[in-house]
Amino acid sequence: MNVNFKNVLFVIAHILFWILFITVPHIVIGIPFQFQFFKFKLYETLVLIILFYLNAYVLVPKFLFVKKYILYIVCVTVIILSGMHISKLFMPPKIPRNSMPFEMEKPEIQHNLQLIESAEYKDMKHNYLHNKFKRIEQKRANFIGLLLLVIFALSTGYTYAIQMYAYETQMKQLQHAHIESQLQLLKSQINPHFLFNTLNSIYSLSLKKSDVTPKAILQVSEMLRYMTYDAQNQFVPIEREIAYIQNYIALQKLRVSSESILEFSVTGVTSNVQIAPMIFLPFIENACKHGISKDSTLTMCSTITITETKIYFTVTNTLYNIGNENENKGIGITNVSQRLQALYPGKHILDIAKSNDEFTVSLQIQYV
Repeated sequence: MNVNFKNVLFVIAHILFWILFITVPHIVIGIPFQFQFFKFKLYETLVLIILFYLNAYVLVPKFLFVKKYILYIVCVTVIILSGMHISKLFMPPKIPRNSMPFEMEKPEIQHNLQLIESAEYKDMKHNYLHNKFKRIEQKRANFIGLLLLVIFALSTGYTYAIQMYAYETQMKQLQHAHIESQLQLLKSQINPHFLFNTLNSIYSLSLKKSDVTPKAILQVSEMLRYMTYDAQNQFVPIEREIAYIQNYIALQKLRVSSESILEFSVTGVTSNVQIAPMIFLPFIENACKHGISKDSTLTMCSTITITETKIYFTVTNTLYNIGNENENKGIGITNVSQRLQALYPGKHILDIAKSNDEFTVSLQIQYV
C-alpha cells in the first residue's frame, strides 16, 4: 500500500488539533484533570468531531456547494437547537443534574439555609435550588450553542480551504500539461526548420565536391543526436547546447565565402548550468539566413556570458535579405519567443533591434 506523506501529515495535524481542543481548557482555565469530568469531555468532544466532519464532508458538499443555502441553514439550526436541548439533559459531573449537595456545599447557601428551619420555608428552599439549576442549565445550553456555531464555522471554512487548494492544484496540473504540450509542439516545429537549413548547407557542399563533406555529415549526425536525445528534455547542460551551436557555425563557415566573419565566444563557468535546449540557435540561424548576400560577405558575431545567476546572449549580423517583415523574423524566433514565455516567465528579457543594415538580438535569462 502506497501511503502519501502529505496525507499522513494531514491526519496527524487533525489529531493534534482535537487533542489540543480537549486539553487546552484544562491548562488555560485551570480545570482539574478529574477522571469523571475528563471522561465526560471526551465523549462530548467525540460528538463535536462527528459534527465537524459531518458538516465538512456531507452538509457543505451536498448543500452549500450546490447552492441549497436554505436547506443548509435549516439543518445547521436544527442540530444546534437539538444540541442545546440535549446539553441540559447531560450536565458535566462537576454540576450534577437534580442534585443538591453541590449547591449545598457553598458557604453562603449553608448560612442562608441555617436560618430556614420552619416547614413553611421548605418550598422556598426547593424553588431556590430549582431556579439556580435552571439558570446553570441555560448558561450551559447557551455555551453549547455558541460552541456548535463555532464548530460549524470552522468546519465550513476548512472545507472551502480544502476545495480551493484542490482547485488550485488541478489548475496548476492543467497549466503544466498545457505548457508541456505546447513545448512539444514548438520543438516539432523547430526540428524541420533546422533540417531544412542544414540539409541545404550539406547540399551546397556536395555541389562543390568539397573534401570536408564527410566531416560536415558527422557534425550533422552529432547535432541530430543532440536533438533526438538531449533536446527532448526540458533542460540540458549548457555545455551541450554550446557544442551544438559550435557545430552549426562550423557548418555555416563551410558554405559562406572566406571573407565572411562568423564569431562565437563563451565566457564564464559553464559547469552545473542548465538551460532550455534550442533557445539560442534560432537567433543564430536567423542571422545566417538573412545576413548572406550574393554580392557581400556575412558578418555574424555572437557571445554567451554566464554569471552566477544569469546568462547573457547576444548576436549581431549584417542584414541584406530584407523581404517580408514576418519572413525576416524567422519561424524559429517566433517559436523560441513562445518557449521563453512558457519556461522563463518573468525571468527573461528579449530585445530585438533592427536598423537598415544590422540586426541585433539580446537575450538575458535568469536561470537560478
